[in-house]
Amino acid sequence: MEKDCLNYIQYKGKPVKASRLFSGHEYDVGIKAIAEKYGEDVIKYRNISYDTDLEGEDIIAYFELMHNLVAKQKIATALVLKNSPVKRIFVDGGFSKNAVFMNLLAKAFPDVEVYAASMAQATALGTALAIHNSWNTKSDIPSDLINLKYYSATKSAG
Repeated sequence: MEKDCLNYIQYKGKPVKASRLFSGHEYDVGIKAIAEKYGEDVIKYRNISYDTDLEGEDIIAYFELMHNLVAKQKIATALVLKNSPVKRIFVDGGFSKNAVFMNLLAKAFPDVEVYAASMAQATALGTALAIHNSWNTKSDIPSDLINLKYYSATKSAG
C-alpha cells in the first residue's frame, strides 16, 4: 500500500488500481475555518462559481483551499494513472457538484476527459451495470440513467 494505494479485483478478475484520498473531511474542516475566520455562514461557499471574481479574502481563501485539494487529488490520481490507458475521469459525490473543484481538476488533467456524475452513488451504480446481464436479463439499461457534465481544461463550466 505504497502511498495508500491498493488493488481491487474487478468482476472479471483483473486488478484495478485505487488510491485512497478522503478529501471530504479536509474540505469540511477548511470551509468551517474560512467561515469562522471571516464571519460567514458555510452555506455561502456551497455554490461558488468557477468564474467568480476573486474579490474578498474569504473567496481567495476558498479558492486556495480548492487548489490544495485538487493538488492532492492530482498526486493520488497520478499514482493510479501511471502507465495506464485511462482517458476519462468520472467524479461522483459531493465534489461532482462543486464547479470550482471540477474545473480545477480538468485543468490538472488536460489530457484526460473529466466528467461529473449527476448522482451521488454513480460508482456503485456503474458496478451494478457492469454485471447487468448476469442479474437482469429481462430489461435494457436506460440510456439516460446517469447524466454527465463535461469539464474542459481549456474552457470553464458551471
